[in-house]
Amino acid sequence: MADDKKILALFDADHTLIDGSSGSMMIRYLYSLGRVPLSALFKELKFSILYTMNRLPYRQIYEWTAQLLAGLTVCEAMALTDEAHERYWLGRYFAEGREAIRKHKEMGHITVIATSATEYIAAIVRDQLGADDSFGTPVLLDESGIMLNQASDFITYGEGKLIAARKFAEKIGADLADAYFYSDSASDFPLLSATGYPIMVNPQRKLLKLARGKNWPIVWWSTHLEFRESAKPRFINGEDISHWRGETTGRK
Repeated sequence: MADDKKILALFDADHTLIDGSSGSMMIRYLYSLGRVPLSALFKELKFSILYTMNRLPYRQIYEWTAQLLAGLTVCEAMALTDEAHERYWLGRYFAEGREAIRKHKEMGHITVIATSATEYIAAIVRDQLGADDSFGTPVLLDESGIMLNQASDFITYGEGKLIAARKFAEKIGADLADAYFYSDSASDFPLLSATGYPIMVNPQRKLLKLARGKNWPIVWWSTHLEFRESAKPRFINGEDISHWRGETTGRK
C-alpha cells in the first residue's frame, strides 16, 4: 500500500455512535417545548418500532419531519438542534465509537460520519467525537433561509448513502474497496457491501444474520461518554455557518 493512499473510515451515527436515534430525541425535545402535538410522540414511537423491524418508511419520515419544521429559519432550526443535542443525546455517545475514530485517525485514515440524519446533525456528531468530515441529508430552504415543508429528493439512506459515500470517496481520491464502515442497520447493507471492511456495531437482528452469513466482524458497544461541553459546528461541506447561529442566538 502506498504511503499516500487515502483510506476512509466511515461511521453511521444513530444506534452506532449514538445509543438511540437523534431524530427521535429531537421530536421528544420539540414536544417538551410544545412545538409538536402529543400525536407526534406516538408517531415517533411507531417509526422506532418499524426501525427495529427494518421496515422504516424513510421517505414518509423525512416528509413528515420537514412538515413539522416548516417555517423555521435555518438559524432557529440549528439552535433547536443544538439544545436537543445538549439535553437529550450528549450523554448517549458510545466511548467505544470515539475510541474507534481515534485509532483510525492514528493510522492516518480519514474518519467520516455517514448518516441519514441531516447534514447539521452529521456535523454535530463529527465535531463532538473528533472525526474529520461528515455527510448527511440536506434540508430544503427558500431564498431567505426558511425551511420548506418538503424533503430533499436526495436522502442519504440505503442506496442514497452508498451514492453519497461514492461521491465523497471520488472527491478525495479514495476507494470504497479500501474503506471501513461501522453500522448497526440492515438499511446500510448497500454501503456495507461496497466497503472492503464492513463492521457491525450492535447490529439489528436482520443485519446480524447477514453479517454471520458473510463472516463480517461484529462488535458490541455499551459504554456512554460524559461530555462537559456540546459541540456547535461552524462548517458544513466546507461552508462557514457560524453566522447563521449568531443571527438567531447571539452565540459566537
